[in-house]
Amino acid sequence: MQCSSPPANETYTPPEVIMALLTDLPDELLNDIVDHVFATSPEALHNLTRSCKALHRLCAPLQWKHVVLPWRLNKNSPIARFVDAHIGNHSIRTLRLQPQRSILNAFRIGLKSAFDHVEALCNCMGSLSNLTTFSIFLDGLVDSRCTLPGAVLARIVRSLPPSLAHLELDTECTDRIRDEEPTDDPNNHLCLAISNRVPHLETLRLRLSCICIHLFSSLSSATSPQATSNLRRAFIRLDTSPDGEHHMEVGSEVCDCELPLDKRIYRSSRGCHSALRIDKISEHLLGLQAAGAFPHLERCLLYAWRKNDDAPHKYLHVRDIATRTITRYPKMYTSRLRDWNLADLENKHYELYMIRSHDRADFIGDRKDIEGAALHEVAWRELPTGIRIPPDGRLRHETPHLCEDTLLPYGYLQMVEQDQLNSGAIHQHYLQDRATLTSAAVIVKEIPVPDTTSSFTVALR
Repeated sequence: MQCSSPPANETYTPPEVIMALLTDLPDELLNDIVDHVFATSPEALHNLTRSCKALHRLCAPLQWKHVVLPWRLNKNSPIARFVDAHIGNHSIRTLRLQPQRSILNAFRIGLKSAFDHVEALCNCMGSLSNLTTFSIFLDGLVDSRCTLPGAVLARIVRSLPPSLAHLELDTECTDRIRDEEPTDDPNNHLCLAISNRVPHLETLRLRLSCICIHLFSSLSSATSPQATSNLRRAFIRLDTSPDGEHHMEVGSEVCDCELPLDKRIYRSSRGCHSALRIDKISEHLLGLQAAGAFPHLERCLLYAWRKNDDAPHKYLHVRDIATRTITRYPKMYTSRLRDWNLADLENKHYELYMIRSHDRADFIGDRKDIEGAALHEVAWRELPTGIRIPPDGRLRHETPHLCEDTLLPYGYLQMVEQDQLNSGAIHQHYLQDRATLTSAAVIVKEIPVPDTTSSFTVALR
């Protein structure tokens, strides 16, 4: 086959000429180009930064605007290079610290080298004057050999700059605070460290092994009895990971770190002797809210998954301090669905549940799907780059509602099942009869407001 030759009028333009033409463009157009590259192909931004001085000037701030920082047990690890190069970097807005298993294992066995980078890291983070979002999110990345000490977390939180507005700490209980003696040392008590940030935070998301009402002591101390917080959306999880009892070897409920160590006894999956009662922290937050501590609060969800599959009446409870409500969604474990070879169920966990929405529609999903649907208003998003983004946008409902987008409608699965039965593809029913689901629709119960005449001052030990 004869190759076609290029048109006679086609001319070759050398790359250096193209670059010269590009850099002659006004900054407004160059900024549009750089923004497009950053939005569509962040990995190409590094190459664009190295192409010429003009583009480096425009790209460099974006290149370090959002940072995912791996933390390894290595003197030449990314965290060491980051600390050396970025003290005082005013471009960094978002930082996700991502401890790897090597450093978490080293903390677990007490290796001194595990602490080598902590002080330098904290000094660096304190110099990031425009940092607004900080996240540690370990969901599904750890096992029982991992530890991220509470004292180290407290040091990190205390080092964050005053500009911080969004904080996420999800250690999947690797913090092991439940195994430590209680302390009122503000240098080591994580709850006190978080409390110092609360007045200036707009978003807070927590999942720790052990917490207490000192989380909000900065709003109710004797020195600042009328302090307020900028919080708009908050989420506190009061249980561990879905499989925490197995791969993390911890109890299923979060402990109260005010209790002495000898009273933090893990009994069984049915309960922990030292579990932080949801009513305790709820009453405290409601009292603060009634006193005017949260003038901007839109959602403040307290949540724990109560499995208890043998109970005759099962609900998913979502407690919202902002609206003073408890939303109860009827749910039911659907054991037979695990055996149904259906494409829609391929990527689901083998434990599937049915849940009922506000308009009495029923949906199917695994625990992750259902929790995501119930808690979407306070959920952080993870970008393909690993960056964690806090929730934003307007709320669509006055009280918490299910987001049904990630769930499978029961009616759809019922139709698929009937089609497969008719065609002979299957020979038995897999869907459980939803009549066995409690007949009650979603229940929204208002929580009584505590007596605001009583004192909510926290007395530190």
